[in-house]
Amino acid sequence: LVYGHVDALVNGAPLEIKYQTDLQGVPHEHHVLQLKLYSWLMNSSLGLLAYVSPEGVKIFEIKNDLNDERVIELITQESSPMWREWECNYCLFERFCEKSLTSSRGSV
Repeated sequence: LVYGHVDALVNGAPLEIKYQTDLQGVPHEHHVLQLKLYSWLMNSSLGLLAYVSPEGVKIFEIKNDLNDERVIELITQESSPMWREWECNYCLFERFCEKSLTSSRGSV
């Protein structure tokens, strides 16, 4: 069972809303993947990714190119964390994990 919550629907397409302090470097790969998974769940070929910032709002139309095989691959592949460059910083076990880039025990 794969389950998710979209922030809103716009003409039947999922809308994911993110807050950023600035709008530089968006859209982020992990946000795009999240939206594509929502689109896949809803059988939608398109999703909207909105960034809200003190600088303003940017909205991106994201084409869903995921299929069942790719989603199964994403679920079953051994790649956790997927974004080691920053994701490990949020983990309580980061110092002890052999997958962490910042751990003294870590290896790449």
